[in-house]
Amino acid sequence: MSFSRTEQLRNLEKEEVFDLLVIGGGVVGAASIAMASADDLNVLLLEKNDFASGASSRSTKLLHGGIRYLPQLQFGLVRESLQEQTVLQNLLGELYKPLQLLAPMYKNDGFADMPKIFQNNLVAPKAFKLGLFFYDFLGSRKKNRRHKNVSVEETSKMFPNLKRHNLKKSFIFEDAQTDDAKLVSTLLRNGVEEYGSTAINYFEITNITKSENIYQVECLDKISPKTFKLEVRKIIAATGVHNLPGEYNSKSSKMTYSGGAHVILKGDPLNLQGRPLPFYVVKLILFMLWQNQENQ
Repeated sequence: MSFSRTEQLRNLEKEEVFDLLVIGGGVVGAASIAMASADDLNVLLLEKNDFASGASSRSTKLLHGGIRYLPQLQFGLVRESLQEQTVLQNLLGELYKPLQLLAPMYKNDGFADMPKIFQNNLVAPKAFKLGLFFYDFLGSRKKNRRHKNVSVEETSKMFPNLKRHNLKKSFIFEDAQTDDAKLVSTLLRNGVEEYGSTAINYFEITNITKSENIYQVECLDKISPKTFKLEVRKIIAATGVHNLPGEYNSKSSKMTYSGGAHVILKGDPLNLQGRPLPFYVVKLILFMLWQNQENQ
């Protein structure tokens, strides 16, 4: 089946009852339609804007194992994330890109997520190394993917513009990255083109009611505009913190916002262009911003 919107609309109009309605065209909704349609369910996915236009296109692009959750003792979550990372490596092909991350260790700098004892200059590097060792252990990583120690000289050679004052040592550990919007598109196309499900964007749900075991769903095609009345047996609300209208509102799981910040740097301030190792530096960028603030 073609992924074109015209053919998807045609498929929508000919179906009487869908087994499953997925509301939301982000990565959770796209994964839901891919898995459900592979189990021979007749699935419909509706997104009120463009696919992957919300949080799924505003991520860090990382397929990370959740190393920041180790200080919070959420070992089960980290282990599950690292296992899922292995699954994605086998499934995504070129969309899975191994990535090395550099964590420089500075004197008088601790970790916000850890108790104060681990912010001590003597303890912090050892605590971080222990965390990386445990990270590799939970991920069952082979030797070539385990973390590495990096000297001050090696760090400066890789990052000539990195502040060297008070730099004690660095660590390199591995995660992965992906093109998040392309990942969503790939999952959607898999459900539609391989298994015959239906996915349409710019469709807004206006009301949901229930009669016996069937949901009646009213929605608006924001492009035509034209209204539709659909019948579905089950609903997955992959809408994040956004509530749904009608009787389904009370059934939505309660979620709260999680704040974060992404930093976009203009040009190549770290002088990385043309270097053989593609490092994505998180903590390093924060140190640079801190240094600039101190100099102002």
